[in-house]
Amino acid sequence: MKRERFAEEVATELREMILSGRLSLGERIDQDAVAEAHGMSRLPVREALIALEQEGLVVNTPRRGAYVAELAPEDVHDQYEVYGLVAGLAAARAAERLTIEQLADLRGAHERFIKAKGGAAQQRSNEEFHRIINHAAGSRLRSVLGLLARSLPSHHYMFDSAWAKLAAVHHERVLLAIERRDPVGARAAMTEHLVASGHHRRTAPRS
Repeated sequence: MKRERFAEEVATELREMILSGRLSLGERIDQDAVAEAHGMSRLPVREALIALEQEGLVVNTPRRGAYVAELAPEDVHDQYEVYGLVAGLAAARAAERLTIEQLADLRGAHERFIKAKGGAAQQRSNEEFHRIINHAAGSRLRSVLGLLARSLPSHHYMFDSAWAKLAAVHHERVLLAIERRDPVGARAAMTEHLVASGHHRRTAPRS
């Protein structure tokens, strides 16, 4: 449905603006301005704000409008921790299920990440690495991972030089555990990686 697609697009954009800090805590969201900027009616915007309220990112107040909810640094860390636990389960499944060809693809994605220059290239190879792992999880678990991922900024891996080096070390640990067919090790390594990512997100200075 067109209206549902519009609502999802607005929700995605506002979620990113909130989690990246471009919309400040407590800031009022002008529904008319959002609707006008996207060339749509207010209805999809209201639906997007209701969805974001269910995620804890927005507070909708009768007769006052919608405001960005308070989001403490600990909240961001908690989101990564939950995401890490579920992603760890996907990594365990990958250790049991990936084919030889898929393992080769995973190794290739990791090597491209190491060689990548610049945040955009690192982001692409990082997404490829995690996508191969998550594909092994099955449709239900992938759906949960997608829902959790949408609660994070689209650029939630902040690839400054220090974090890129650490992420490469984490990826290598995950990859080696999967190649050894060690689901317990793969699960622990992936969870550790994403929890550390949340810690970096919480403590890194904003650009």
